[in-house]
Amino acid sequence: MRKLLAAALLLCGSQAAAERLSRAEFMVLCEDHSALAATIMKERQAGAPRAEVMSLAKGDRAVENMVAAAFRSSQRTTEKARAQAVSDFENAVYAGCMNGAPRR
Repeated sequence: MRKLLAAALLLCGSQAAAERLSRAEFMVLCEDHSALAATIMKERQAGAPRAEVMSLAKGDRAVENMVAAAFRSSQRTTEKARAQAVSDFENAVYAGCMNGAPRR
């Protein structure tokens, strides 16, 4: 989980991006990223091939990083464990993203 959180901290943009957005706008961005992270991890847990999941990135480096982070996580064997992996990943991406949010 620490590795996922570390990857998530790198996902949601730079200090320069944070300075251009209000805190409210940044929160919406983080919500969007966490929803995408959930989709990516659901696909990972369902056994989708990496190339198929990577197609969601459409060249976006942050999304490519999310896919790479999701595939560093093993595929779980039970539905409950899969759901937990999705939730953990979604929350880690959101927390990492909000770490970069402007304080104003």
